[in-house]
Amino acid sequence: TNNGQGEVPLAGACNATCDPLTQTQTGNGQPCGTNRGCYLLSSQTETTAVCVNAGTRRHGEVIDPPSANACLPFHAPRVANPAMPDVFECGALCAPADVTAGYRTFCGT
Repeated sequence: TNNGQGEVPLAGACNATCDPLTQTQTGNGQPCGTNRGCYLLSSQTETTAVCVNAGTRRHGEVIDPPSANACLPFHAPRVANPAMPDVFECGALCAPADVTAGYRTFCGT
């Protein structure tokens, strides 16, 4: 609740925070739950990740209308083509690779 102060509740404020790369809840390491996923919510000043109902779209599939949880877990909405900024698709997430002199790895390898 908002302590009776009349504040506008924030989207996801009562949902567990989580890691979108592992799909586990922050603090206890448990999964978000059946048919749920960890999705990013962003504003101009902050980004958070929350466990919510999972979407069904796969990597490269167009989503209309776009929403944070339109895609499967381990995916996020993105602009499909910079020339068409109103068309969104799902893009798979991966952790950035460690890069050192003479050695590099890529997502998925």
